[in-house]
Amino acid sequence: MRRIILPIMLLFIASATFAQDNSVATVSAYIIDNQKSVGIYEDSLCPLFSVVKFPQAIYVAHCLSESGLSLDDKVTVRKRCLMKDTWSPMLNDFKWRRKFSYAELLRLSLQESDNNACDLLFDAFGSPKEVEKYMESLGFGDIKIAKTERQMMTDRSVAALNAASPKAMAYLLQWFFDHRNDDAYLAFVWQLMSECKTGTSRLPSVISDGDSIIHKTGTGFSTEKGVSAINDAGIIMHPDGSHCIAVVFVLNHPEGTAAAEKLLAETVRRLFKEFQ
Repeated sequence: MRRIILPIMLLFIASATFAQDNSVATVSAYIIDNQKSVGIYEDSLCPLFSVVKFPQAIYVAHCLSESGLSLDDKVTVRKRCLMKDTWSPMLNDFKWRRKFSYAELLRLSLQESDNNACDLLFDAFGSPKEVEKYMESLGFGDIKIAKTERQMMTDRSVAALNAASPKAMAYLLQWFFDHRNDDAYLAFVWQLMSECKTGTSRLPSVISDGDSIIHKTGTGFSTEKGVSAINDAGIIMHPDGSHCIAVVFVLNHPEGTAAAEKLLAETVRRLFKEFQ
């Protein structure tokens, strides 16, 4: 694969300074397009936040395939055991107790980024460290997964322990593209991510007419200093069947989510110009 060397003038998007308080938002990114690649700090480990739900889904697909379980098999969920002060659309789906299929939990986790659904999948198939070990077995040692959503909500300082480099995440996406039809479980994950409902102002905002995107977003904590992370990682499919991969992590943007999403999209546009 040929690596494109960025002109120095384009590296300004890797570190954007904001005059009002001299805060700095940093960008790490990696793009693969037709055997060429370009990146900014692409080997840096960055907090994943909900992007972690993508490698988890790859692991869950593996576990389902190995165990012979069906996507339609169900687990009983008691509402009193779930986190209340977190992003969790599933809390609106029932009052006391309900059975959820593995397909439903994957859909909630990947499409709606439901934090309780993510933790229920950890409970059903293995701890974060088990997911990390599976990533290592696939050759992705720079994908670190150590904490559940509940642990991150309890102690925000540990959120950075779920981390990956943009390059490692990009190559996991390439692995996913290559193996998406290996079995019904991976095919289902592909379908879900192609219908992702989050992050419409991120990677989906830069694709061309006729393109489609398979992606997973991640959003950090909002604080008085801005937003800790705005992430997106995805595969862009072109009408002719070709594809490219883009992973962008924007960290510590002092102006909040909308500004960070704008920076993410602008980063992708500028990097894609390097292929022209």
